[in-house]
Amino acid sequence: MQNESKSRLSHLAENLDEYREWATLAQQQTGKSFFTQLREIRALRHTGGQCGISNYYWYKLYDDDYLMGRGAQDFLGWPLRQEFSVALNPRTAVLPAWDKLAFMVIAGSAGLPVAPIRACFHRAERVSEMLG
Repeated sequence: MQNESKSRLSHLAENLDEYREWATLAQQQTGKSFFTQLREIRALRHTGGQCGISNYYWYKLYDDDYLMGRGAQDFLGWPLRQEFSVALNPRTAVLPAWDKLAFMVIAGSAGLPVAPIRACFHRAERVSEMLG
């Protein structure tokens, strides 16, 4: 238990160091102070897009010139991206595009030529018996 809390603390310290580096870079690029950046991150977190710290720096939401007139408040943060994707693309409609085995079965049953699957990778505890 103690090792786990030390691990969490070291992970938190690494994240804080990384965020500080990002904030320094953003300040150099835009002149925005750390407090201004924190205020913007807080505002973006509480808007509909739910942007967090990583979204703010990864997608340069701090840089108005980089956004070319598009508002940072219109950006969809990673917490909502999955829900948005599911709303736009029902899983039954996009399954063949996501899964090569499903595509092979569907295309093959429709009489379309398909390339044989030589390898399949899925990070899981066990692989389906169907794949050998």
